[in-house]
Amino acid sequence: MEAQSIGSWVQGVTGFSILLGIGLVVWELRQTKDLAEAQMLHEAIAQSVSVRAVTISERFGEVRAKACFHPAELTDGELFEMYEFHSMLMHVVTTFGSFRFIDEHTNAA
Repeated sequence: MEAQSIGSWVQGVTGFSILLGIGLVVWELRQTKDLAEAQMLHEAIAQSVSVRAVTISERFGEVRAKACFHPAELTDGELFEMYEFHSMLMHVVTTFGSFRFIDEHTNAA
């Protein structure tokens, strides 16, 4: 009788330990997911700041207007500026889908 009682206790403790272990694994997976999302958001915000910092400069506004209205008059340096700007935009879009990703995650908080 006492052996059955000890066996029941061992089974109960084992079952509880297994459930606790599974719970901890699920919790760790959620933590890892949250951390990955935070890192991705941090990178997205950094890229967004870089792109927006370029676009608000007075110099870039002049180059962009010249590219729109008089593209044949662009110098090599100005062409390079436009190329770099569009490369940054493409990186943001291919990495995050759009700036909407950033807005959704920063406004949700």
